Amino acid sequence: MQTGLLGFKKQKLSVEAKAAVHETYAFQVAYIKACLDRFTQAF
Repeated sequence: MQTGLLGFKKQKLSVEAKAAVHETYAFQVAYIKACLDRFTQAF
C-alpha cells in the first residue's frame, strides 16, 4: 500500500482522481481493520 501511495504522489493527478484514490485506500484500511477485529474477537 505504501509503494502504491508513493507512486500516486509522484503523478500529477486531478482533484477527482486524488479523491478516488483516497477513498479507495480508506476502504482498504477499513477492510483490514474489520478483518483484524473479527480475528482478535475469535479468541
